[in-house]
Amino acid sequence: MSLGPQGYDPRTAHPMYRGSPLPSPQLQPYNPQAIADTTRGARAAPPAHSQHAGPSTATTSSAADTDRDYVDDDYEDKRRRNTAASARFRIKKKMRGLELERSVSDLTGRAEELEREAADLRRENGWLKEIVMLKGGHLSGIDLSGGMAQQRSQEKRREEAQEESESESEKEHSGKDRKGKGKASSKKK
Repeated sequence: MSLGPQGYDPRTAHPMYRGSPLPSPQLQPYNPQAIADTTRGARAAPPAHSQHAGPSTATTSSAADTDRDYVDDDYEDKRRRNTAASARFRIKKKMRGLELERSVSDLTGRAEELEREAADLRRENGWLKEIVMLKGGHLSGIDLSGGMAQQRSQEKRREEAQEESESESEKEHSGKDRKGKGKASSKKK
């Protein structure tokens, strides 16, 4: 048998195995009670009992029962704590999922709102560019909340009305001012 560094023997290093060498592996039929007893014994160290001078067989068996009860109680307590921790974890996980869903829906709504706002601003920017390019400072009193077609038709009507009034006033002035000298002056548009 080879020992590890400085004479370390892994079979006897663990407190559970001290004083008893490892048994040789043997195949045994499946017995759940034997497995449960073995795992319970490996989970917790038995409490230290003060024993009197000579242990009798009754004392030894009652000590073993007490140890087993202690291990069972410890094991059950561990299971209860683990179950409670698992339940808390599942609840927290659900809460995190709900919070994520809520934040996703909030952010999606906000993104849609910002997209609509950006589209409105692009549209308004286009109108303003058109106004600047076509008319310059001449249309400073236009309401930008309406559409450009509405604004154009209103402006066209104003121009037509202005042209008609100018042409009528021109006709009136041209008839009075004419004294037969030269050509009549006309305004070009």
